[in-house]
Amino acid sequence: MIAITGPHFGAGTLESSSTRQPGLVQLTDVAPTILQHLNIPAAALGGSSLRFVPAGESSDQSANRRLQALLDYDQSSHEVHGLVEPFFYGSCCSS
Repeated sequence: MIAITGPHFGAGTLESSSTRQPGLVQLTDVAPTILQHLNIPAAALGGSSLRFVPAGESSDQSANRRLQALLDYDQSSHEVHGLVEPFFYGSCCSS
């Protein structure tokens, strides 16, 4: 989980083009974000700079919807995790 707060940020989510999923970022996105903020080129780094995407509204209900969407992503990743290895093992070794 990553969160940001400050006078320049309101309700919303952080995104990165490295995941291509709204609201999801990777640890490898942090270094390019810091370097971009410092105006230092990040030529050979993996990941992408984080972007703040403002929410349409800042109510508690809106925040709960955004949180629930991220919790759903997390739950889905746990559900599919057990299927990944058998899928690749079965597709590479079946005759």
